[in-house]
Amino acid sequence: AYLRDPAFYRDRRLGEYSYRYLLGNALRRADLVLADSEATRKDVLEFFPVDPGRVRTVPLGVDPRFAPLDGAAREPALRRLGIGRPYVLYPVGTFEPRKNVARSLEAFAAAFPSREDRPLLVLTGMGPDAAAALELAARLGAGEDVAVRAVSYPDELVALMSGAVWGMYLSLYEGFGLPPLECMACGLPLVASDRSSVPEVVGEDALLVDPGDVGAIADGLRRLHGDAGLRESLRARGLRRIASGAFSWARVARQVLEAYR
Repeated sequence: AYLRDPAFYRDRRLGEYSYRYLLGNALRRADLVLADSEATRKDVLEFFPVDPGRVRTVPLGVDPRFAPLDGAAREPALRRLGIGRPYVLYPVGTFEPRKNVARSLEAFAAAFPSREDRPLLVLTGMGPDAAAALELAARLGAGEDVAVRAVSYPDELVALMSGAVWGMYLSLYEGFGLPPLECMACGLPLVASDRSSVPEVVGEDALLVDPGDVGAIADGLRRLHGDAGLRESLRARGLRRIASGAFSWARVARQVLEAYR
């Protein structure tokens, strides 16, 4: 991510040392390189003079604790988090520029200009930009309908993913992107970024939009919010994708073993 766009990170000196020197040196010396997505594999080959035959893709797996929870099971967590109305979810994780939170908030405010039609947007995670997100939401006139919560992993996150009406994941760059996969495992229909590794993770089982285009994001949010049939279709397709075993840790172990052999 740093090499793709240094603006994603605040500490350029650390980025230069970590990603150009340390990573470059490790890649030159390695007999085998495992990339967790095809997008990451392509980035490795673009930025470093590495023999393509030494770089293999082994996608990650989803924790089996991520699964749909019924209302009674998720209610205690939602009560602890102070969420008492229908909501939508962006599992941000760490608030940083590549998570595209500002543009996502602009699209949310544009998609739902009236409070009467606007759901509560819950952003999960922490970091120095969390407060800035709330300030931006207030300036956009949506402050009363945006909440930031630091949640326990995985219990409260599973409850939030299971209880949301729909979700979004609009990152500008992901090496793999576990949160969209976790959302799908919990039955949460998604508007997702069409960049880097996210399309590999969600396949055709999420509504993909250009995360750099506020209008495109807003259109996607409105469409998913207003179409219950689409939400149910994406939910079912996402659960089938997880049930296929394509993202099981047993599959990861087999592929890593094959790579070593």
